[in-house]
Amino acid sequence: PPARRAPRGHRRPRRPRPRGGGGTSRSSACARRTVDPARGAGKDAGGDAHRALGQYYFASQEFDKAEDQFNAALKLNPKHAKAHADLGALLLEKGRRDLAAGRPGAAQSFADGMQHLNRAFEFDSSLSEALFNRALLSQYMKLPSQSEQDWRSYLAKDPNSQWAVEARQNLDALVEQRKSMSRSNGEVLEDFHQAHDAGDDVRAWKLV
Repeated sequence: PPARRAPRGHRRPRRPRPRGGGGTSRSSACARRTVDPARGAGKDAGGDAHRALGQYYFASQEFDKAEDQFNAALKLNPKHAKAHADLGALLLEKGRRDLAAGRPGAAQSFADGMQHLNRAFEFDSSLSEALFNRALLSQYMKLPSQSEQDWRSYLAKDPNSQWAVEARQNLDALVEQRKSMSRSNGEVLEDFHQAHDAGDDVRAWKLV
């Protein structure tokens, strides 16, 4: 089910935790109770009803409809932090699926998703979901320093949940990658000095 934590190596954006054994998220269950998709979100001054309907569609994997509803919520309330966070998670998921399938559009989805996650965190720095997804998205966008920083910040906020396990795994992998790259760079530098000291300028400059 889309709400469950993805296994390591096949990561999904953080979604609300499953409710019970059926894999229905708490937010999508709320949307099912409070929003009738047939009637839409006609009276929604603050954008909450559009957001709830967007969560309903997100949980149902109707991504285009979900995106429309999150955008509608933000049109009503451009500073709706949770709607920004939800739209960022949605765009991360769309980009991840496009990337896995070799379809175009992943880079744009990732870039747009990062903008919404940044805005979510700007408007409400307590949103741990936005921080988790931004760390995850930074990994997909090959931004290891930002990702490592966000994973550390996330674990400071949420050290014990099921999401913390995944966050810690991702952080450990990034730290190990960084150490490995540092070792490789050090070996190259040592080879350069050895070649230079031996007077082998051709080999030395090939290493640069």
